[in-house]
Amino acid sequence: MPKILLLGKTGYIGSQFHEEIITRGWDHHAVSRKDHDYTRNEELIPLLENDVHFVINCAAFIPRESVRLCDDHQEETIKGNVLLPSTLATLCHQRNIPMAHISTGCLWNDGKEHSEADLPQRAFEGYCGFYVGTKWMSEQEVRNNHHQHYIWRVRLPFDEVDNDRNYLSKLTRFSKVWDHTNTICHRGDFVKACLDLWRIRAPFGTYNVMNPGSIRAMDIVYSMVEMGIIRIMPEFITGQPGDCKVNVDKLQKVGVKIRHVNDAVADSLKNWHTELCV
Repeated sequence: MPKILLLGKTGYIGSQFHEEIITRGWDHHAVSRKDHDYTRNEELIPLLENDVHFVINCAAFIPRESVRLCDDHQEETIKGNVLLPSTLATLCHQRNIPMAHISTGCLWNDGKEHSEADLPQRAFEGYCGFYVGTKWMSEQEVRNNHHQHYIWRVRLPFDEVDNDRNYLSKLTRFSKVWDHTNTICHRGDFVKACLDLWRIRAPFGTYNVMNPGSIRAMDIVYSMVEMGIIRIMPEFITGQPGDCKVNVDKLQKVGVKIRHVNDAVADSLKNWHTELCV
């Protein structure tokens, strides 16, 4: 397998990519911004000139507390979520290096099921927070600057490990929960599916990489209460628009297998635990 450069190896998604790439035994070089400030060309360019055959960009500006804080840190958000992927795509194009960029699936809120061909409702032209707006901009920059690209969209990632970034963990901490029905994605399933797209050399382009189906937040909470993961039932806010359902037919048609969301959530709750700090 050709050498992979992974940017953002310590993030919630990037760390899972790093772990899975190691598990597969693929040749790679994984870096975080603590290792190299790849928002600066003088540090990014040398990384691309080290026998790299594929780049995965997991780097992004995401405040740990909430993506809503991107609204208060607009300069940093633009730098990490728009300028970096735009520059990276240009540099990869100049060197004929294929790349993948991690984006968001939080682009719709009308409750209808959307495919990769649908224009977003939650871009800057519509209703969106600053984070989602910049992630959509980054997709356009990557498409415009490099034809050998993947855009891999993830939405509300979760798994069995309690973590501030985990969608299931967030449900345990909320006193009020929006009763929406959403497409969400198991973190490990997402990463495996993305790497399988590269392994089989699927056609370049945009892919919604999420578990098939959609799931109601209220149903997840009830299951967590029954299993003792949530001790106090939150208040449910009903009757408000905001459901986001995403179609993953394109992913499955190229031969990538990914389990149904109900199975992924059930397995995560069954194996729920807090990550041990060593």
